[in-house]
Amino acid sequence: MKILLLDDIDKLGRIGQIKEVARGYANNFLIPKGLAIVATKANKKIVEQQKLEAEKRYSARLKNADNNKAKLEALKLEIEKKAGSSGKLFGAVTSNEIKELIAKEGYDIDKKQIVIEKPIKSIGDYTIYINIYGGIKAALKLTVKQDNAERES
Repeated sequence: MKILLLDDIDKLGRIGQIKEVARGYANNFLIPKGLAIVATKANKKIVEQQKLEAEKRYSARLKNADNNKAKLEALKLEIEKKAGSSGKLFGAVTSNEIKELIAKEGYDIDKKQIVIEKPIKSIGDYTIYINIYGGIKAALKLTVKQDNAERES
């Protein structure tokens, strides 16, 4: 049975491709799940139009991601944490804390987008990355300082 793919499917094909599959696979899995439709001339035109619209949305999101990358990279984040006399933190800086710092600057970032390459466990300057969209990453500078109350004691 010839079908027209409505979504990318691993080991089968990409959106808009026409594939020959077993009738049972098409009727029992692909078509009911909305992953494919029967390949007809009318359906081909519909899928081509949907594909063009999806590409436009994707390029708009990429452009928006580039703009956000520049704005995020301009941020200078600072956090104060309790630390010992050697500069070693009592705990580590977490992605949740970084998310809150970024939220204070007016950006809504999911903590899963934050990439901390090595655990931040001492005072100093660090680079953290934010996965924005479509492989675009922003590199942010984070400064970890010793808590003022801790320094005075």
